[in-house]
Amino acid sequence: MGNPDVLLIDEPTTGMDAGSRQAFWAAVTELKAAGRTILLTTHYLEEAERSADRVVVMTAGRILADGTPEALRAQVGGARVSFVSDLVLAELRALPGVDAAEVDARGHAALRTRTPEALLRALVERGTPFSALEVSRASLEDAFLSLTAPAGAKDVIA
Repeated sequence: MGNPDVLLIDEPTTGMDAGSRQAFWAAVTELKAAGRTILLTTHYLEEAERSADRVVVMTAGRILADGTPEALRAQVGGARVSFVSDLVLAELRALPGVDAAEVDARGHAALRTRTPEALLRALVERGTPFSALEVSRASLEDAFLSLTAPAGAKDVIA
């Protein structure tokens, strides 16, 4: 890559194997540490979340959001809670603090909530059987989907 003052890269890791991707990001990290400016366009939001100091979300040529990954995640807030149970979408929506809910035919539920502790407490107190529990904070991808979702597109049955 040389030693540029400004590096413009577009979808740089598309098609790279895992080793090449690691080597690429190590080189970019070195340039960043050396004070270089890096402009990255990508659909791999987990890479942007790991490496960017500032993220601009655009759609149809319009800027929807501009800030740090942490600030954009904070706009979504809360966490993603997923588990397998026999609850239907209406029951999932009725749980405390549920902002958005999805459930598939196998009973895998994915919920977004600002109060994951209250949601989990309600499941346990009600004696709801569940398995495969995962709790994770909102990601940059969650923020992107929230920012770009059509109005009213909060609940989905897959």
